[in-house]
Amino acid sequence: MLKTIKNFFAVTLTVVFALGIFLNFGVTSAQAAQVELQSGIAVVGSTPCNSTPNLFKEFSVEFSQPFAQTPVVVATPYSDHESNVKDTFAVTVKYASKKGFSGNIYRVDGGTCFSQNLKLNWFAISK
Repeated sequence: MLKTIKNFFAVTLTVVFALGIFLNFGVTSAQAAQVELQSGIAVVGSTPCNSTPNLFKEFSVEFSQPFAQTPVVVATPYSDHESNVKDTFAVTVKYASKKGFSGNIYRVDGGTCFSQNLKLNWFAISK
């Protein structure tokens, strides 16, 4: 039940945020009805923890259905809360197309690897 409520609020916030982006671009409510939106959670995984720091990882995500136009993509790391880690990451979306997107994720808190099964929350929106 809690997970369902959490997912509901995450989706609602995503839609409100996405519509806010379009309102800033001058999109009318009639045009907003034609908005394409996809979102998801991608598994980035971990990096080996050994004597050489391993702070960087590339990722790619394929959309479930291609967009009509190249979307705007927003991505943020999602920590594995069950493992109670304090890792901090920065994400950059390098490339977006109608079929998917790719980017980099980098650990910025001074750790030497990704000790968790890191995930990525994302949404893509196009008008």
